[in-house]
This record gives sequence, structure tokens and C-alpha cells, in this order.
Amino acid sequence: MTTQGAKLGRKAESLIVNLLISPTIKEAAAKSTVSESTAIRWMRNEEFQRRYAEARSRLVDQATSRLRAEMGLGVDLIVKIAKSAETPPSVRLNAASRLVEFGLRAVELEEIVQRIAALEAAQKG
Repeated sequence: MTTQGAKLGRKAESLIVNLLISPTIKEAAAKSTVSESTAIRWMRNEEFQRRYAEARSRLVDQATSRLRAEMGLGVDLIVKIAKSAETPPSVRLNAASRLVEFGLRAVELEEIVQRIAALEAAQKG
């Protein structure tokens, strides 16, 4: 690894990837063929922290995008279960309750986003 602000080395880049997929620093370090103490030292480096945060953010963005894209399937399934006469009443009630719960959450989140946008606009203007 080079100095702060400079390009990270191949092993540091490998450590970033392995930190994202490993349950512990020790395991990530081993997969990257560096010692755990080296990994911890690199993790204190500002450039490493910035690059790790970017990589983690990209990973979360990709997962969120996939969830958004497939959310309709989940809603369709819950609706199908809630409407099916073959489904036991307790399961139908649970499915209907989840639909209401998720719908209310979506409305609440939309309202919060609108309030934040209004506050930001008022602060600027």
C-alpha cells in the first residue's frame, strides 16, 4: 500500500473486496494474503477507508436495485395468497395485513421524503 491519497496496491484492493464478502477481518486478511495486523493498519488509512466505503456503497446500491426490480413479484405473491380461496383464512389474513402494513410504510416514507425536500428548499431559499 502506498501513502495516503495515492493509489492503493493490489493487495489492499483485494482486502477491500474480501472485507465485503468475509465475516471477519481475520478471514478477509487471510484471503488477501496479508496479516490481520496489516489489514487493521490499512483500514485506518483515509484513502483505504474512502475506497472501502465506495465499494460498500456500490454493493448496497446493486442489492437495493435488485430488490426494487423484484418487489413487484413479492407484492403479486402476497396478493395472490390474500385472494386465494384455497389458502387457509389465517394465512390470507396475514397476507392482507402485510399488504396494509407495507402500503402504510410506503406512504409514510413518501411523506418523509417530501417533508425533507420541503425543508431543504426552505433552507436554500
